[in-house]
Amino acid sequence: TSLHGFLSVRSNFGPALRIASHPGADAHMDATWARNGPLGHLRENLAEARQVQNLREAEYNRRATNETFTRIRTHSAEAWHLKAMRLLHFWCGRLRFLWLAALFTAVMILVVLGLCRTLPALGVPRRAALSIPLAALPLGYFIVSNFAHYPVPLAWMLLPLPGAEFRHWNGRKAMEV
Repeated sequence: TSLHGFLSVRSNFGPALRIASHPGADAHMDATWARNGPLGHLRENLAEARQVQNLREAEYNRRATNETFTRIRTHSAEAWHLKAMRLLHFWCGRLRFLWLAALFTAVMILVVLGLCRTLPALGVPRRAALSIPLAALPLGYFIVSNFAHYPVPLAWMLLPLPGAEFRHWNGRKAMEV
């Protein structure tokens, strides 16, 4: 096949990781692209697109991944700083817009308080159904640069939690789920 290798799922993880970890990368992709342009993204860079054509997709992705892991190992302090900033961007919103980040952070504090109040009242299966996605989904987004829409799949789980905290403040028991 044109991919020249077995792929269980097509992915652009290697190139995305390379863009997210290059010198001058920012925790948020919009800031990275504004500062440096689209860099080596094959959609925007003809030389990279030709490399995919010559190497084929599987080999291109393997090389991009290996190149990036080497960079991460040799620049570990920078890599950890980017991961910490991505964590903040994921849970607190775009830090560049302070009013929006403050709003997101306030909501997330209410989410955490509501979660602490709600989890003990849940049985083990419900606790797992709530905790596993909240812990697992963000992991991949700490590795690659952040986009504002990344937390959206969790919104349906997160937004009822401040309500549980408000109910407690009103003197009512937290809702049973």
